[in-house]
Amino acid sequence: MDIFWYIGSRLDIATTLPPLDVPITGSSIVPWRYHFNTGESYLRRNHQFSLIDSTVTFSYTTAFWNWEDWELELDWLALRGVNLPLAWVGQEKILVDAFREIGLTDAEISTFFSGPAFQARNRFGNIQGSWGGDLPMEWINDQFELQKNITKRMVELGMTPVLPCFTGYVPRAITRGLPNVSVSDAPDWSNFPTQYTNDTFLDPLDPTFEVLQKSIISKQADALGNITHIYTLDQFNEIDPASGNLDYLTNVSYGTWKSLKAADPEAIWMMQGWLFYKNPTFWTNPRVEAYLGGVRDNGDMLILDLTS
Repeated sequence: MDIFWYIGSRLDIATTLPPLDVPITGSSIVPWRYHFNTGESYLRRNHQFSLIDSTVTFSYTTAFWNWEDWELELDWLALRGVNLPLAWVGQEKILVDAFREIGLTDAEISTFFSGPAFQARNRFGNIQGSWGGDLPMEWINDQFELQKNITKRMVELGMTPVLPCFTGYVPRAITRGLPNVSVSDAPDWSNFPTQYTNDTFLDPLDPTFEVLQKSIISKQADALGNITHIYTLDQFNEIDPASGNLDYLTNVSYGTWKSLKAADPEAIWMMQGWLFYKNPTFWTNPRVEAYLGGVRDNGDMLILDLTS
């Protein structure tokens, strides 16, 4: 019994199965299983979980999936014993509500979001805006309704969803309503024109960072239920921080970790290790240690190995 995309599914089984002489058992030696974007890589943590789905998959593969597509995908995951899937659909609805609370207008917010096939890069802080017109609010709302169905089914299947949270990237207009907020511009990504890159990054030590983190995580919990304590959070995916100063890097991760724990005392920060491999010239060992060292409890961070 299995689900296959290319050779046809095998969901019908015989009424009578052949008897076994001895029981057949099996178990995974790799409790973390990562899949889709860059092949498979594995992490081990307390032998509790298996993980599947890369974050960019949500633009490269699933951007226009409907509920029927997700039902099949979740069945496929369940058949393979996956118990920690990424649930990254519809994040923009929560961001809209949180940004409105700090005084941003809908027009200011809409210029920040990218189109469905580019949302992963927008969420990473790589790009902003859309050259095909603003993301419709109807799309944003519909995607969040889909997220409700996805996470509900994940829980029904015994899985713990990994949910998004606040990474630090905000609309440029944040300084209009909050003129004293501490922000910096990220570098351009892949030579995109300035209009569509150089995203605005809110300093994690600025009080507004924690305000937004609490707002986003609490709004998610209100809408989806208290279904997880694990959050996907990548701040410098294929872009460098504003400074390579060791104290700066530690303060960024410390402020981020602190905001997560303020929003959810049991929070675990899950990030991809891709940034360290992508740019080893910037990410020297001292800088890697400084950035990771801001998380004061090793049990509060999971790093996905995308290169093994």
